[in-house]
Amino acid sequence: MSEKVTYVRLTWAGGEHRFQIDLSSELSLYRIPDPFARLQRLLLGQWSAEDVYGTIRRGLGRADTEDLFEQHCRRRPISELVPLAQTILGVAIFGIDKAIADQGLEPEQVKVHEGDGDE
Repeated sequence: MSEKVTYVRLTWAGGEHRFQIDLSSELSLYRIPDPFARLQRLLLGQWSAEDVYGTIRRGLGRADTEDLFEQHCRRRPISELVPLAQTILGVAIFGIDKAIADQGLEPEQVKVHEGDGDE
């Protein structure tokens, strides 16, 4: 069995970027309240702007990515960003095989499943 990780490197916005949200710390700067409910809203199409933008911003996590966020999130239809937010938060909750996490896949290519993460 492969090592599971809670980050993912994705091809997005013209390059590869690492996304990770630390759900293990109550004191985390990038903490998401009730991540399971947020993921459910993202998957069911009942998301809010905060669900999408907030997940991506927290996934990027670094101050030097603010320009990247503004150029590639705020200037495009929010619905195009939902698969990215789903992937980031799904990986944070369920984990993913390290071999897959480091491939630099498109967000739509990453399959996150409760319990396995092997696809």
